[in-house]
Amino acid sequence: MRESHVLEMFRFLRPLCLVAAVALMTCGCSNSKAPPEPETSPLPDEPAINEKLVHLPFEQQTAAGAVTDRTIYAHHFIGDSALLNTLGEQRIDALLDVATDRPMKVNVLDTGEPTDLHEARVAAVRERLLASGIEESRLQIVSGPPGGPGIPSGLIVKTLQAERAAKEQGAGMTGGSSTGSISSELGGGRR
Repeated sequence: MRESHVLEMFRFLRPLCLVAAVALMTCGCSNSKAPPEPETSPLPDEPAINEKLVHLPFEQQTAAGAVTDRTIYAHHFIGDSALLNTLGEQRIDALLDVATDRPMKVNVLDTGEPTDLHEARVAAVRERLLASGIEESRLQIVSGPPGGPGIPSGLIVKTLQAERAAKEQGAGMTGGSSTGSISSELGGGRR
């Protein structure tokens, strides 16, 4: 009798379970609340940050190069004229980016062009820098070799010969070759 009672109960509960399952499937466990809006960040989005990170080393190198070499070359001008080309404008802008409160010395390289053309180029560079806000009292435009006058090669040779002679006297000419490597003669290597 028990078995029949259990079967009767199962037959009765089976439709109820089906109705409950269908009700759960149609209604689901949905929440009537709308999903929260994403928080906005004060930082730029990732692609913008990545782009800035890619450009940063190049901008730093440009600025460092502008600080080291403040020379305007002939290729910064349009042909045989005193008009700055795009590259020349970019060069001036790079110089302006690193301009400080100290005097600004700019070299306009004289490549042997006619004197009037060189003077016109110097004037064009001066006008461009003054128009960008550099005070005339801070501006000095020179015409010389890039990087400054340098050291005469004869002086370098004499200095290296004197150093070699001093090393040879100190070593007493014993134990080793009297010819050193170029790197050690020019200041490289170990000391």
